[in-house]
Amino acid sequence: MEDDYGVIADALRLVRSDFASATREKCVAFIREMDDYELVSQVELGMGQVTYYYILYIIYYILYIIYYILYVIYYILYIIYYYYYFLCY
Repeated sequence: MEDDYGVIADALRLVRSDFASATREKCVAFIREMDDYELVSQVELGMGQVTYYYILYIIYYILYIIYYILYVIYYILYIIYYYYYFLCY
């Protein structure tokens, strides 16, 4: 049972800044005082925060890919324009 509290404390220390700044022993002592419902709500809150960061991370890379696709399209159009310009004039 002692190890279970330690695993939960380690998980919460990854996703919550107040737990990350405290010592592991202090986190375990705090978790022991919680009832089950409160503990589950804290873990769900932390995991929701991680999910939020992953969503932002995915959106960032989607925009990054779109940027480079538009960059390539720009240079393709640039090459076509100058190719047409030199052939016609």
